[in-house]
Amino acid sequence: MDKRLFSAEQKIGLKDPSRPYPVGQALGVLKWRYQTKDEGSIPLSINCWPTPANNGSCDVNIEYELERDDLELNDVTISIPIPPGAGNPIIGNLDGDYNYNKQARVLEWQLSQVSASNKSGSLVCFVFFSEQ
Repeated sequence: MDKRLFSAEQKIGLKDPSRPYPVGQALGVLKWRYQTKDEGSIPLSINCWPTPANNGSCDVNIEYELERDDLELNDVTISIPIPPGAGNPIIGNLDGDYNYNKQARVLEWQLSQVSASNKSGSLVCFVFFSEQ
């Protein structure tokens, strides 16, 4: 992606416009980050409660909540890293959809829309750790 084009003209485009857009391939087009020390301006809060068991497993409950009713967030993905030594996560209840990227060891929780009418949700998963 051409960062200079975005900086100068606020347009998203390829560095080499003569090449076709790579359809069907994952490509980071735009990354957004907001840094602040004021927690009152955070649009979405995410809470996670892991509960380890004696058998080497862990139940994990994750919840999100929209903090501002005047916002609508579309195509939200919450990436959850799965630690080394853990097996594939087993998904229990969830709001939205999920995808497990086994190579990257990341569980991607996908929410089509978070808005005032759909301001909170949860995901429950189970992870088993093999003995090292």
